[in-house]
Amino acid sequence: MDTKTAVILAAGRGMRLDPLETPKPLVRVGGVPLITRTIRMLGEAGISDIVVVIKKGDTLIKKLLLDSGDGPAIRFCEENPGKREMLDSLVAAGRDLTAPFIVTVCDLVSKKNPYHAFLSAFKGGGVPSKNAIATLVSADERYYPNAGANVKVQFVKNRISEIGEQITAYQGFEMGVWHFTPESYRSFIECASRPGIRTATAAFRASKDAQPLVSVLFNGGQWYDVNTPSTLIQAELLIESPRQREKPEKRVFIQRHKPRVIRFHHRQDHPIDIVVERGILKKMREYELIPSERYYSPHYMIVDRNIAHSYGKLVFDALTATGYRIEQLIADPGEGTKSMASYLALADRMFETGLDKKSIIISVGGGVIKDVAGFLASTLYRGIGFISIPTTVLAQCDAAIAFKQGVNGATGKNLIGSYYAPMKIVVDPAVLKTLDRRYVSDGLAECLKQAFSQDRSFYRFFANYRGDIADVDFLERVVRRSIALKVSSMRRDLHEEHVSLVNQYGHEVGHAVEHLSGYAYGHGESVAIGMMVSANVAALLGIADQKIVEEQRILLEKFGLPSRVPTNIRADDIIRTLRYNKKYHGGEARFVLLKKIGAIWHDKQFYTVACDDNLLNRAIEKSYG
Repeated sequence: MDTKTAVILAAGRGMRLDPLETPKPLVRVGGVPLITRTIRMLGEAGISDIVVVIKKGDTLIKKLLLDSGDGPAIRFCEENPGKREMLDSLVAAGRDLTAPFIVTVCDLVSKKNPYHAFLSAFKGGGVPSKNAIATLVSADERYYPNAGANVKVQFVKNRISEIGEQITAYQGFEMGVWHFTPESYRSFIECASRPGIRTATAAFRASKDAQPLVSVLFNGGQWYDVNTPSTLIQAELLIESPRQREKPEKRVFIQRHKPRVIRFHHRQDHPIDIVVERGILKKMREYELIPSERYYSPHYMIVDRNIAHSYGKLVFDALTATGYRIEQLIADPGEGTKSMASYLALADRMFETGLDKKSIIISVGGGVIKDVAGFLASTLYRGIGFISIPTTVLAQCDAAIAFKQGVNGATGKNLIGSYYAPMKIVVDPAVLKTLDRRYVSDGLAECLKQAFSQDRSFYRFFANYRGDIADVDFLERVVRRSIALKVSSMRRDLHEEHVSLVNQYGHEVGHAVEHLSGYAYGHGESVAIGMMVSANVAALLGIADQKIVEEQRILLEKFGLPSRVPTNIRADDIIRTLRYNKKYHGGEARFVLLKKIGAIWHDKQFYTVACDDNLLNRAIEKSYG
């Protein structure tokens, strides 16, 4: 009897076996999901056709198995969950099968392939007739205590006389693998439909009187029915040698749309994908934004109120259409949202609606939304998933690319926060065409900052540009170049302690002006003013030529940015506010300064210059209108 078909029972969610509450078929042992391991072993044993019984509407297992792209052919049988659990799956399993087949649970773990011995019994005539049902049995007493199995069997030779969880005299444990012929399956279904039959074990007990129920012995050593955290740990130890661990299976997601990605590692084991593609938000249904292994967790989208019904809806509809559970939280734009009060309100809302360790927070909006969402992600459960979809020039070029997350304090900007890496950053320059012109200029300030501090050719590009600053082709080019420059510095210096301080040029006084203006000035506008003060500091110290001040002023004004300190903000207030800047220590403010266009001053490992209050006062006075 040559058996080529197998059915895997994967509809039950089972006991949660890990802190992330992963559904049992997707729990990994040795880096490989249990169901993937089962399919691999079946293929090795000669099975070429597999039916996977899943719960109706469960797309996660489908995604995992269809994306693997190799091994036996896989079909799916969806069943509506019933009160009889595994028995309902068994009844659904072989409805349309017309040749012999085996049925197996997906949580059987052993070093030796259990299906080899099982299938060889049929080829060698070990099963007495085509009406028999066979089950795989472990009869080695050494492995009983820890295996995790519950169903015991009595047998004489290979004929099973009793099966059940409560029997006291037994010769082995049934392992959750059965062989049916079309005839024996029909007989089993008849027994399973009798009144009072509620479990698979009861159905097998009833069917053994109607047809032979035989055992096939497994002599492959220790094995585990992985149904508790304890058996999961023991199974992991069984198959993994501490000296040479099996490499985790590389999961390949086959998606219809594969954007070009900038891959950035802030740690060796934590890659961050940055996607820059015009129009990608309209392709969200074809792109795997949320990793499929997080399918069962609730996810949260924090979106700017101004774009909730446009770009926010585009992302929300795409994710919910693919079955993800998304809770949309709408936040007001502006720095008022970057507060501890907003943080706590959003956190409470998430906990009330089932937030778990595998949840992901997705920000859709500008830098404010990104900062709050990122700070929430970095702190809830000490860190959950975070994905950023920036929709402003400022966020696409600067805020979303940094790993700095946080909220404002009463005495200054970004005083409470963390460094936390997103999983993905998805940048769609197409959204910038609807941006108000003032916010285009505001965002370009951060790009000009990089031109001044990091890349002279970028500076020349801006100086030579004569087109419309709101042109999407222009903005896409600027966004791409800004991201490349920022990633280049962050690869070498994530926490902005030396090389990456290019990204902080103009931010010392810029943050002070932004805060003291009551956030009437945008972040980019404030940084533009801060860069002018920094240029004056560099000129007063003799670090840079005076012409840098004028070159900066001309370019900032060309792109609609302020170049003067507002007259209603006093110099001594700015100096006092600088005490809350992270670069203030030892009683002095420290500044990132230019030595020339395209390069900041540094001396060996020192990249900032200490400035006393008198010098700062002179530089600020020179920067008033």
